[in-house]
Amino acid sequence: MKKILMVLCSMLLSVSLNVNAQSVANKVLSSLTFEAPKALYHAKGQKANMRAQPNAKARLVDANCGFSFIGRGLLVEDMGNNPNWVTTKVGGKTVYISKSVMVKVDTQSGFNCKENFPYCWQEEDGDMDPDVLTWRVGRIPGNTGMYLCEVGTRTGSYYLLGKQVGNVLVFKYRIKIDTNFVIPDDMMPIGKYSLESEVEDGVKTYYFKTSKDKIVTFSAKQMGFDPQSEPYRCYDLTKISESVVYAMFKEVIEKNETCSFYLTSFNFTDEWYRLPG
Repeated sequence: MKKILMVLCSMLLSVSLNVNAQSVANKVLSSLTFEAPKALYHAKGQKANMRAQPNAKARLVDANCGFSFIGRGLLVEDMGNNPNWVTTKVGGKTVYISKSVMVKVDTQSGFNCKENFPYCWQEEDGDMDPDVLTWRVGRIPGNTGMYLCEVGTRTGSYYLLGKQVGNVLVFKYRIKIDTNFVIPDDMMPIGKYSLESEVEDGVKTYYFKTSKDKIVTFSAKQMGFDPQSEPYRCYDLTKISESVVYAMFKEVIEKNETCSFYLTSFNFTDEWYRLPG
């Protein structure tokens, strides 16, 4: 009888701790604020050059993963008042992009994205590795209204945390995820997850692993590829709980380390090439 009581007490303590963690996560995530961008722009063509000053003869700035241009898929906020130049931040640097090669984004139209579905933009640039930007989103469970976004760039993969503001998905917090660790062969037991981290090249990188019931698969046909191609497997962003999301972003939230990223109806059309798994 005493052993049974000890087991019951242990179970109740575990439930209590889980409920408390969920409550803290919900409270913090619900308190986060996200501001609508002043105005968003994207490249009119496949890319647009970034310059150090609002002048066509100013030097180019390598602010986008080593590139001196932004690709068509990336939306940037115009933070200035120059009628001819977009003033924005890319890679932590203030840059200027001529509005003659940019298009103002429609933020009035609602978006219809297939959650978890990957979208991709790619641009070859001479002998360098191509500039790649991939994105997929999912609304996390619960009542916080928070969205997770997985973004892939030439320098790695990231998870971003954000919220819908009007017809714009505004992401504000970012952590780096090890790309080789995503969907490992050894999954966690149902209901469990593993989150580890280490500093690589001065950047804190997270290793996230969860159970097989958190995996979503898109067939080659759904991806628009040859039916014989391998399916695309990824973590289901709509099934990662509030407490796990909070554990991931706790440090950057507390330090208020922000990194803006935006998605609108522009980013969820058939224009974007789908990557196979």
